[in-house]
Amino acid sequence: MRDNHIMTGRAGSWLRRVLRAPFTRRTWAELAYAIVSFPLAVGALVFTVPTLINGPLWAASAPGVRKRLRSALACASSSPRTPP
Repeated sequence: MRDNHIMTGRAGSWLRRVLRAPFTRRTWAELAYAIVSFPLAVGALVFTVPTLINGPLWAASAPGVRKRLRSALACASSSPRTPP
């Protein structure tokens, strides 16, 4: 059987922990990590979004796609249109 060691402290100790938490070494380390990570995340986003946007443009410039597009446009423009 395991004892619950969390409940063995004094009743007012949670308040002390809450008030001291912002000044611990771990808190400052996590804050530094977040500050360093944010510009890296923004840089990754700035690189990734244009890359994803340019993907379809690169695909459309492939020779096979251009040939099919040209023939489709030629067929559409060569068909006679009659007014209603």
